[in-house]
Amino acid sequence: MKSLILITLTLITLDLFSQNGREWIERYDKQTEVNDQKVTLTMQLFSKNGNMRERKLLWSTMEDAEGLSSSYIVFNAPADIAGTAFLSIERSSEAEDQWLYLPVLRRSRRISSNEKSSSFMGSDFSYADIGNENTDNSTYKLIEAVANDNGRKLKVIEACYNSEDRIKETGYAKRLIFIDASNNMMIKTDYYSTNEKHVKQLKCSDFKVIDGTSKLRAHRYEMKDLQKGTSTVLLFRNYQINKGLDSGIFTIRNLENN
Repeated sequence: MKSLILITLTLITLDLFSQNGREWIERYDKQTEVNDQKVTLTMQLFSKNGNMRERKLLWSTMEDAEGLSSSYIVFNAPADIAGTAFLSIERSSEAEDQWLYLPVLRRSRRISSNEKSSSFMGSDFSYADIGNENTDNSTYKLIEAVANDNGRKLKVIEACYNSEDRIKETGYAKRLIFIDASNNMMIKTDYYSTNEKHVKQLKCSDFKVIDGTSKLRAHRYEMKDLQKGTSTVLLFRNYQINKGLDSGIFTIRNLENN
């Protein structure tokens, strides 16, 4: 009987940890949730030796009535990639659709599932990293609460994809997501490969409330490839939230006529 009680208590505890993990992810989603958003970015690509290349782009997102997100990215500089554009559309019952438009070829091509773990435009972000994340595709478990260097309490959530197809598509067996308990914002994510190796790390910083809203946003992302020794920094400015973007932006027709 004693063993049965211990087993029951263990199962209840694990279930509570799982619920709490998802709850913190949902809090983060609530903080980042908007009808539409547009932001200007500078992308800085750092080689292992510290050499830097810079790109300029515009990133727009929109959420539909069902809560499904679409993203549109267009590169404005340098000249050799200006006009390159990317479209991602989240689907309710299947993997998101992604297309890349290359002005040199004057056509768009669909990103296949086996390409989504590959580098997005030579950066340390993959197509999967910049895609839309459906929380139903993962299980979330609260690991612990820790304090970072600034004394803030962080919730550490283990996120595991619940299908082999998604694991194969992203290349990640699991992620550890660190959320600041004081503002519900993600400040770091550690990515682990299918052989449990820590392969990448994303850090978010320079948080500011956007004028005219209650929304907090990171203005600096840094993704490090721990195997290659390279990194990509995204610097965000001119956030525009809920200004009423045209849904026509998020179409293949617009992608090919940007």
